[in-house]
Amino acid sequence: MATTSLSTAVRPAGHTLQDAISEFSRILDDGQRSQLEQLAPLPDTDAILVFTAQLDSSHPNRRGRSFATRLHTILLAMRNFCTVLDVFVSSHPEIAGLVWGSVRLTMIVISNYTSYYEATSDLFMRVGRLCPLFDEYLMLYRSSKRLQQALIEFHTAIIYCCKHVVEAVQRPWRLQLVQAFINSFEQEFKPDIDSIQTCSDRVKEEIALAQAQAEFLEREEASNTRSKTQKFLSRINNNVKKTRQVQKQITERKAQKRRQQLLDSVSTYDHLRLLKQSLLKRYAKTSDWIFQTPKFQQWVDGAFPVLCCFGKIGSGKTIATASVVRHILSEKSSDCVISFFFVESGNQESLRADTIVRSLLRQRLNSGQISQQIMDRLELLDAFSILDEFVKLLHTTMPPPRPSYVIIDGLDECDRQDRRRLLAALSQLITLGGNVRLLLSSRESLLGEIRREFKAFKSFSMDCPQANSSISTFIKDIVRNKIINEDLIIGDPTLEEDIKQALIDGAQGMFLWVTFQLDEICAQHCDQDIRDTLVDLPKDLADLYCRVLRRIKVRGHETAAQKVFQWLSVCKQLLTLEQLREAIVIEIGQQHTKSQTLYNDMKNLPAWCENLVQVDEEYQLVQFAHSTIRQFFIEESLDPTLTEFHINLTEVDHDIGEKCVTYLNFGDFQTAVAQRPKPILVPNSTEILIQVALGSHSKSASLLRKLRPKLASKPVDLGKIQAFSGHDQTLSLSHPFLDYASVNWIFHTKNFRQQKSKTWDVWQMMVIEGHRIAKSPWGHTFLGDVRSIAQWAIDSHHYALIRRIHTSEQFPLDAASLAILELAINGNVETAAHLIESLKLSDTINCILSIVTKDVDSLEKYGSVVMHLISEANIDINKRDHQGQSPLSHAAANGHDSVVRFLLTVEGVDLDIKDFKGQTPLLHAVAHALRAEVYDSHPTAHELLAVAQDLHPTAHELLVATQDLHPAAHELLATANRCEATIRLLLFTQGVNPNARYIDGRTALHHAASHESSGVLRLLLAADGVDPDSKDHRGRTPLINAIKAKREFSAKLLLIDERVDPNSSDAMGRVPLIYAVQNASHATIELLLADSRVDPNIIDNEGRTALSYAAEAGDELIVRLLLTSKTINPNDGGGSGQTPLSLADQHGHETVVKLLIDSKKIQAHPSRSKEWS
Repeated sequence: MATTSLSTAVRPAGHTLQDAISEFSRILDDGQRSQLEQLAPLPDTDAILVFTAQLDSSHPNRRGRSFATRLHTILLAMRNFCTVLDVFVSSHPEIAGLVWGSVRLTMIVISNYTSYYEATSDLFMRVGRLCPLFDEYLMLYRSSKRLQQALIEFHTAIIYCCKHVVEAVQRPWRLQLVQAFINSFEQEFKPDIDSIQTCSDRVKEEIALAQAQAEFLEREEASNTRSKTQKFLSRINNNVKKTRQVQKQITERKAQKRRQQLLDSVSTYDHLRLLKQSLLKRYAKTSDWIFQTPKFQQWVDGAFPVLCCFGKIGSGKTIATASVVRHILSEKSSDCVISFFFVESGNQESLRADTIVRSLLRQRLNSGQISQQIMDRLELLDAFSILDEFVKLLHTTMPPPRPSYVIIDGLDECDRQDRRRLLAALSQLITLGGNVRLLLSSRESLLGEIRREFKAFKSFSMDCPQANSSISTFIKDIVRNKIINEDLIIGDPTLEEDIKQALIDGAQGMFLWVTFQLDEICAQHCDQDIRDTLVDLPKDLADLYCRVLRRIKVRGHETAAQKVFQWLSVCKQLLTLEQLREAIVIEIGQQHTKSQTLYNDMKNLPAWCENLVQVDEEYQLVQFAHSTIRQFFIEESLDPTLTEFHINLTEVDHDIGEKCVTYLNFGDFQTAVAQRPKPILVPNSTEILIQVALGSHSKSASLLRKLRPKLASKPVDLGKIQAFSGHDQTLSLSHPFLDYASVNWIFHTKNFRQQKSKTWDVWQMMVIEGHRIAKSPWGHTFLGDVRSIAQWAIDSHHYALIRRIHTSEQFPLDAASLAILELAINGNVETAAHLIESLKLSDTINCILSIVTKDVDSLEKYGSVVMHLISEANIDINKRDHQGQSPLSHAAANGHDSVVRFLLTVEGVDLDIKDFKGQTPLLHAVAHALRAEVYDSHPTAHELLAVAQDLHPTAHELLVATQDLHPAAHELLATANRCEATIRLLLFTQGVNPNARYIDGRTALHHAASHESSGVLRLLLAADGVDPDSKDHRGRTPLINAIKAKREFSAKLLLIDERVDPNSSDAMGRVPLIYAVQNASHATIELLLADSRVDPNIIDNEGRTALSYAAEAGDELIVRLLLTSKTINPNDGGGSGQTPLSLADQHGHETVVKLLIDSKKIQAHPSRSKEWS
């Protein structure tokens, strides 16, 4: 067997890889070599899923589980590497295709050998774990020859491993038999794995070094030292172009880094893990009946857009959904696009509507094929962007006519609020794109919710004859396999059929029940015990789980299993097997790691727990085998012999919080931190620049070092640059639980109390003074911005942190009341009462009113409960505070649209209630959207917005279009967008008076017209019953207000409305045209004169016309504009007897006088006609 090693570094990297390809090719026959050439073209990332799906379906007669998904990780890694291989070996561009083709051909070859298929797929899955992440080296490899070399060596080792695999499966059967006696499969391929592992370690080291060098270069590129060095280089030699090349690399790296940041900001969720996990559980053909149903075939062909898969708990919906994904990939391949998401009950992130939609979008964004238009739109999105924006962008990535399939499993696992948002988003996607086809998998209890969003959909049920037949096939296959593998040992051969029939009779459509019941049958020791078990099969899942727990107790695994169940019930993210190994042995108050207590047989964890827990074979993540198991521990009333297994989430979470705090303060870490490498002397960063730019052995670089003045080496703390020091990585490897505890400790400690929590003092010190290892979500010291920390605590319902900081003057007491109420709603009345007492919120009514007034998503979530509390407590929903504001007024004044929406549904709410200043909720909402301090505090942003108003009439559209124009613009627009939603709610609620007035008689329309906010103005003009020509106490209309405030766009919107009288005068008789002249608003004057309704000769109370004011001011341009009007009368002197001509003459405006006379419309005064002529 030929293998690669670090010794190959003495030859050019491209040659070692080329040699490996040549050796691989030589062991192939002619047909395989021809096939290799055909497989060479690089596919897109979706094609890898297609390939694995087709690999599974290429052998329709194969029984048992599906293993092709194990190959996805290594295939993706090799494909990604091949996309950049031309940079490494530019002289041989064909190598990239041959590398990819070799790996792919190997997969095809092993799929033809059933005896090797499972073992080799497992081998490649383990190799896949060692592959470096493409995103880690993508931005670094161009500037680092060492990294390029290491990557070549790593992938060369994989090619040699592929060669070994193909050689092994093609041996004559006699030689294979001899080899099997000499070496096991593991022993034979151990040298390959060791070689790949060594190369993988080196790649990681080189990535770390390249990262550190890149950071140095970026800092130097921006510094004065960098600038001086460039000048020095240009004077000394002609290699300055290499320095420019370094600059180019830095620029490219920044661009690529930004590109990746944008993609990561959309989603980093691993959508593939559950698909691969589900397909591995799938037995051949168990879901194929679905593809034969007319409804499925019609849906695939686009006859209708939405298909639902309904089924009871444990009926195999997830595996069926995964089979649908595989089927579409296998059958449709390049003819369609597909996005999918599997909701996971034990993973909190996956339950959120935002996570699901963002993941669907991210799947459609291939970093190498994204248009600039898409990138520009990604720049406008952030964590605060509404779901609609992601849906619209998702739609643009699914252009017709290609069908776009969207498949979502486990909808019923999400809570009602997220389900509602998700279904609304998917409904919008269906509406936007006629080529979108949606499949939803759920329990049938959600039928009503789905029907409300989708008027036309069809469904099929997992409780049907075809599905029952599929379960029968599954039972027959799995029982036979258990017997073959000796997991099930029987003496009487006829017992096999009895077992199969008993399971078929008792399954009731539940694969889950069959799986666990078969485990119990396999645990029996003799035929009689098996027969006794078959006679007394459990009737439901709860009964089945109780029997499993009793079996755990009988086998002595009770203590270990309880610990595992508790951790899995409350963990904030899935734990790996190694992390759980550390976690389950932590004791509160422990001082350091006790290695002697660590379990040595963690690989047997599923066996201890009787398969209630499973370990993902690729990711090594531990989770419950089904979501119903966690629910069982939390909700079921267990019989007295099993009560120790019951889990109180609040208590267990508190206990684990104490263990996390204990763990983070182990002496191991304190010693390790104290022993971190001291700052060491590294060459001045400019020398690093020279070395990287010109090469360490360059004569030019040597000359530069001699000519440059000697600079003292400066100490750089490489501990701050994790890339240079593997210390933190080593710490994580020796203490795997550290990665979890350092991030999630704060989330497990929200119910800490000084009197109850043993680690309270330590926790308090970690929060206030910070901690070297523990990370804080607020990202800075406790004593920095107390208000932002308090807001995080409130949003996260972190009651312990609220207690700790509530005495601060910056503490947002009103917002805290919401967290308290929600705590009570969730049944923690005692804790809520304690918080109310400690925070001195004794007035329960005021507390509830405060909560109703402040907007948080939980109001929608618990709206009906709050409504009930208001009713039961006889709370006056119109009760006014010291400013005379009711809760509705307060919510409208602060732009809390969801609170306004909630309050509008409360019986008895006064829609037009006025505060002590006479403002109604509508006036408050408009004032909040337009208040001067928001605009005036960001004048530059305001100018930018004004420029874009014409193109983007609503604040929401403007928010999307101008986010990057100015840092303040985004903040301003986000506020405006929320305010418009509030105004819209009020305007379109029956009973709200759109003409309500301020004390000075102005309406909301007056106020809006005075500001450059077209979105608010449009909303008001569209409202039923609004008077667009109403007058305030001075007789001014909204149009006059717009012109006085020089809001041209507002004036334009008003003039478009036929209800607006452009000649309406105020108390002084002045009309809009006169105000436009007085303000010298040229554009507005043109706008008015273009309106045929405008009378330019109207005289105000002082006897003057618009032309009179223009002539008196001597504004030549305005006079010209007015004279263009066909109806203008320049001789009208009004009641004063002074004509425009006389006024211009009186004030010495000779140019205007000449202009008026030249207009041929002037009748000269007889006494001066000769002079003026």
